[in-house]
Amino acid sequence: SSSLLDAAPPTDARVLGPRVRLLCEQIEDAGAIHLADALVSTYLVSGDEIDALERGRIAALRGRFAWKQGDHVTAYERYRRVRTIARRIGSMELEVRAAVGFAVIARLRG
Repeated sequence: SSSLLDAAPPTDARVLGPRVRLLCEQIEDAGAIHLADALVSTYLVSGDEIDALERGRIAALRGRFAWKQGDHVTAYERYRRVRTIARRIGSMELEVRAAVGFAVIARLRG
């Protein structure tokens, strides 16, 4: 985790993507979910080549941001995106992230 916070300039998106995600998690922990979501959504459209696994991780993070803000519809759509990516690339990690997200939403909805 500390290597993700390395101050050295990142060489490519494989390094920058996880750093952005970790920074957004820290911003979320500080209580600024809107800022974290704005930052990560801006990164997604920055033009960097972000691999599918990292895109799925970011979609899961944004799903969490959405349900924490009470937007269960958006959260559900983001977790659907995570599941789609998971199935396309065969990632059990993303399958689990999607399943956990769906479970949280179901619990919140009652």
